[in-house]
Amino acid sequence: MPSTRFFEFAQMQGWETLEISGADSKDFLHRLTSANFKILQPGEITPATLLQANGKLVQYFKAIALGPATYLLLLAPLQEGKAAANGGFEDFEKLHFIEDLKISPLPSEWIYLRAVGAEKSALEKFSPPLAALWEGRGQESSRAFHKNHDGSWIGWNEAKWSCAPIAFDLGILVKTAQASTLISGLRAAGFHRVPSLEKYRIWARDPGPLYELTPKTLPLEAGLDDALHENKGCYPGQEVIERIRSMGQVPRVLVQVFGQGKSPLPSTPLLAENSEAGTLTSCTDHPFESGWVGLGYLKRTFANTNQKFTMADGQTVDVKIERSGLKTS
Repeated sequence: MPSTRFFEFAQMQGWETLEISGADSKDFLHRLTSANFKILQPGEITPATLLQANGKLVQYFKAIALGPATYLLLLAPLQEGKAAANGGFEDFEKLHFIEDLKISPLPSEWIYLRAVGAEKSALEKFSPPLAALWEGRGQESSRAFHKNHDGSWIGWNEAKWSCAPIAFDLGILVKTAQASTLISGLRAAGFHRVPSLEKYRIWARDPGPLYELTPKTLPLEAGLDDALHENKGCYPGQEVIERIRSMGQVPRVLVQVFGQGKSPLPSTPLLAENSEAGTLTSCTDHPFESGWVGLGYLKRTFANTNQKFTMADGQTVDVKIERSGLKTS
């Protein structure tokens, strides 16, 4: 059985940064995206989306307010072969007309790391800022970032993967020039660098870019509710989002799938009563128990707790359906 005592970190591949700055940057981002930039203060971070008119994703990103008119966007790649920073530049630049602002792709200036562990002792060994960031979980300060005395790096409390036995999940954005120093500090504190943290992402039911998040995804079906701020005014795609909210239904729902047989490949169909009920989108060996765990989408008509599911090879699987606020059947 896998160990439940772990301290690991990895670079989050594919995520890149884009800077939008200038006198009109706040209004531009507030008007075009699903986040409330008017209340975002310097030193805070918020998840956000840029949507198509049909409500589906163009961009999913985390926006950090570096100052009153400077925003750093950490973007996820949603399509194979399309780099996040340059893709984000194209998507925002074509919406930029006479606004007083500058859009700058910074694909190599920053590195995005995440660190997870079974207890917070490793944070205390590394430095007071990391421990202090994690102590802010569940509070307004959990969205704040910290600059080192030399201004070299920014960290913040992610907290999306912190379900037992994961005790903390910390996001760190570090200047590429200072990354080796930070990584040495993490190793000295007892962290082990690993190629990927996908097993924790999937275990925590967090939708991932290229898998659960693509240009075909409606953010509400992926559970990105925290990126869709209510009562903030109009933005592209808002009409579709509000219609889904008012009707209380999504066409499909993100679910967690558990199995004991051979680990299936992404895109494998989920079956119910010999009908295709959904599709597996990502899968990994279970990080803490035997078997495997995956994520996938179920059609709304099959998303009920009494339904029995199998894979194409005949193995029976358990499907965990959790959806607050929206109806699935």
